[in-house]
Amino acid sequence: VRRNIAPGEAEKIRSLLRTQLDWELLLTEARRHSVLPLLYRGLQQFQPPPAVSGLLRRACLHSQQRNLALTSELLRLLHRFETARIPAVPFKGPLLAMLAYGDLSLRTFGDLDVLVHESDLKYAREVLIREGYVPEFSFTADQEDAYIKTECALQLRHPGRDVVIELHWLLTERYLSIQLPAGQIWKRLKPATLAGRPVLAFAPEDLLLYL
Repeated sequence: VRRNIAPGEAEKIRSLLRTQLDWELLLTEARRHSVLPLLYRGLQQFQPPPAVSGLLRRACLHSQQRNLALTSELLRLLHRFETARIPAVPFKGPLLAMLAYGDLSLRTFGDLDVLVHESDLKYAREVLIREGYVPEFSFTADQEDAYIKTECALQLRHPGRDVVIELHWLLTERYLSIQLPAGQIWKRLKPATLAGRPVLAFAPEDLLLYL
């Protein structure tokens, strides 16, 4: 599952493939660790059993389709935020796939994460609600204030698109012993490109620390 397989590593893999591998266990673990696309790409040069290759190919095709749909939805929502003059920064998800691998298809992700300023949180949530998203929780005003004081993200789901977006105003819950300084992270944002569109991204050192 490495991005680049060195010659010595390749020989070790060939040696393993000549043994009786427990393919069911391998695929189960690859799925659990969300590295099926990387495993599929890495195994192609070693001619795995046809049944294994076929299973991986079908799983990866499904993952690629899902990734493209999520990326398209993320770019659509970022445009809505921009129109509403709400600064919004995507992280993890498709942007991490591009930063880490240069390829949307090589990372499995299941939801979308966007950072906004706490002062813009309620406006950003209203934008998402107008787009058909439903908040995970229904709060009274007092409950919402208490939630914002202790948590770091609101989760909303679009029932028609089966998309979950987490709207962050902080990167860690307030009750944890470590606080990542969101204000400083905003100051260090870097330009990036996602599916041909310019976006803002965390500086590499901030992204590494967060991950």
